[in-house]
Amino acid sequence: MTGQAHDRVLFQGKDFLLGAVAGTGLFDLQQMGLRAFPASTACWRGFQVTYAIEDGFLMLDSLVATFPDPAPLILGQAPHTLSSPHPCGRLQYHLHQPTPFTGRLRILHDLIRPLYVHGGFQEDWKFNEVHLLHIEHGRILSSRDCSQDMAKVREMLREKKPGAVLTPQEHKVLQAYQALQDLP
Repeated sequence: MTGQAHDRVLFQGKDFLLGAVAGTGLFDLQQMGLRAFPASTACWRGFQVTYAIEDGFLMLDSLVATFPDPAPLILGQAPHTLSSPHPCGRLQYHLHQPTPFTGRLRILHDLIRPLYVHGGFQEDWKFNEVHLLHIEHGRILSSRDCSQDMAKVREMLREKKPGAVLTPQEHKVLQAYQALQDLP
C-alpha cells in the first residue's frame, strides 16, 4: 500500500499536514451524502481537504476530489478541473468557509524521510516540526510548537525493542501523546 495523502493545513506561511485530531466539526464529505472515488493508490479516500488558519480562525480552504460526472456542487461551489495531476483527483473546489471545529489538532511539517512507511498515514512523531492547535467553534485559542515533545516520543519509540515494557514515565508520555495533550 502507498503512503496516503494527509489533509493539509496552511499555517504561518507553511504547508502542514493534518495529523491527529481530537474533536468535532471538520469537513465531512459523507455527512453531505457524497462519496469520492480513489484517484490513485496514494488517496484511497478519493479526496484531500486543505484548511487554512486565517485571522485566528480555522477555515475550510479547498477540496480536491474524484467524482463521477456530473460532479456535485459542494457548499454551493462548482469545481474546476486541475491542469496538472494530483494524487486525489482532477476536481478542485475553492470553498473558503469557516469551520465549526472544536477540539485539538496536531499539524505536521518536514517528514523525517528515513522514518517514512510505505502505507497508510504517517505518524505524527515522524515529523521535525509539530504544532498543537486548540480550537473552539473555529477560533484558534492557542497554538504550541510541540516539536521537542515529538522528539522525545521519537527517541523513546526508536530505543524500545518490540515487546519491551515501558517505564511509568514512558507510559505517561505515550498516553499524553496519544490523547493530544502536553507531555509530562
